[in-house]
Amino acid sequence: MGIERIYLGTWHQRTNLHLEEVYHFIRGEEGVKGLEAGKTGELRSRLAATDFVFNEMRVNDVRFSSGRFSVSLSEDGVLLVSSPDSDPATAVDALSKFHRTVLDPVLHHLYSRGAPVPKTIAKIEDTFISVIVGRGISDADARRMFTPFRDEPHSHASADGISIYAGDELIVIDLGGIDIAQDALTDLIRDLVFFREFERQLHSYLRMHRRIWDGISRIREAREMRYRDFPSVRSSVMGFQKTLGIVKARLAQMEDIMAARRLAEEKGMAKLLADLGMYNFSSLFASKKYIAHLWDMTTDYADDTLKLFETLYMENTQRELNALKIITLLTALTSFFGMNIAFPWEDRWHDKADSTVIVVAVISAAAFIVYYALKIMIHNRHFVLKEGPNGE
Repeated sequence: MGIERIYLGTWHQRTNLHLEEVYHFIRGEEGVKGLEAGKTGELRSRLAATDFVFNEMRVNDVRFSSGRFSVSLSEDGVLLVSSPDSDPATAVDALSKFHRTVLDPVLHHLYSRGAPVPKTIAKIEDTFISVIVGRGISDADARRMFTPFRDEPHSHASADGISIYAGDELIVIDLGGIDIAQDALTDLIRDLVFFREFERQLHSYLRMHRRIWDGISRIREAREMRYRDFPSVRSSVMGFQKTLGIVKARLAQMEDIMAARRLAEEKGMAKLLADLGMYNFSSLFASKKYIAHLWDMTTDYADDTLKLFETLYMENTQRELNALKIITLLTALTSFFGMNIAFPWEDRWHDKADSTVIVVAVISAAAFIVYYALKIMIHNRHFVLKEGPNGE
């Protein structure tokens, strides 16, 4: 048994435009305009990219080396980092550290401008697939490789002399005795990472949909709510809407990217993927549409909830206006009494000073008390959102 190379792969939605920006960056050019030049130079120096090339094949990619690591980034966002180490656990740790401390800061810097990514989505993107490529790997050898990763193979496929064992976090590829070109092997690994990460993101979006739906349901299912809680609840719903908007855009991007990759595979890896039972574009399309419909429903649910609170907020605002009308009436009464109140510049001030001060103080205090009493009542008002089982 011999291990030839260890890969670490992930997928973030990208396009050829992003690929060109990365290529310009590693060549020493600006890459993305408007970024801090000092930070850009520091990250470029730390990356120390060599042997870089913009490869225009079935799927365009940028390839370069950084020390003993090789990096490739495809136009649709599949990122592969590899090394020729023979110890899988040690190699994956080194690759993970390189990605975390060197490569990831570069990508975050290049794409730090634009719409911010919610933390829930950022967590989805911080996932990796480890791929071990070797020859003469027996079934027992392959299964033992999963143990250090606390994983186990849940599928095994063979075709054209290639055997693939796939778990949740690890994929083992035995090339047997076949002679496969490096570009073809890279394409195969990209496909495996793409399929796995595409499905994983759909699962993550499904779990996120459930959390958001439950969060909105807790708001809608409450029997009553205080007016003072409206700002925090409204902020929560708007936060849900922000995540919903970004995820819906991501789902649309995923469909476009998958369609482009499917078209590219029809010209290259389609037969091998089909023989391995991994040409599952139709299944992914169906799953993606299902998740997209769920997010449409969730978006409508969040929008309706926000409209409900805006309606209640406007109704309570009208009550505050009515309170101001009462204060205005008291002010008018004050003006009426003011006609019989002495002023310091009048001759009668010395005789009427005490009574004047008392009258003004009483009316002002009354207006103050009435206003704040009404304000507190409005602020603490409870809105009934849902009737009880007996219609209460």
